[in-house]
Amino acid sequence: MKKILVLMLVLTILLTACVSEKKQIETLHAETIKAILEGDSKKAASAFSENYIDIGDGAKKSMNEEYFTNLFNSDVYQAALNGKKAEDLFDLSKKEIYTYNELMNTKHKDFGKGSFELKQGDIFAYYPNKAGAVVSDGFVGVYRKESGNWKIIAGD
Repeated sequence: MKKILVLMLVLTILLTACVSEKKQIETLHAETIKAILEGDSKKAASAFSENYIDIGDGAKKSMNEEYFTNLFNSDVYQAALNGKKAEDLFDLSKKEIYTYNELMNTKHKDFGKGSFELKQGDIFAYYPNKAGAVVSDGFVGVYRKESGNWKIIAGD
């Protein structure tokens, strides 16, 4: 009986940790979108890994402050995204956040195949676009811990 209680306690702790990490990613994903929409180069850049892979073309990209400053000063950004809110662009009621194991049982299990390797411990976050929004693919990020901090290691 004592062994069963200890096993149940360990299982509860593991499940709580998993839920807590998903909640952290949900918060980080929302904060990153907000930083991008508010034109905050420093905060937006801090969310991305130095080894970020763009799944769209498989290329490693520098998502640093300079990249975001140039993006935020572009005519395209000013016309399409400046002043928008996340709810204007994304269907937040359909957001998806999965641990690696959960992701392997979804339609997204092959995300990045050929250009990026998903690993145990990764967390996948996807906010689909809202119908008619200027963002056509939504916002996808694969988060991985780097030096104790969650970073977007790959996305589209």
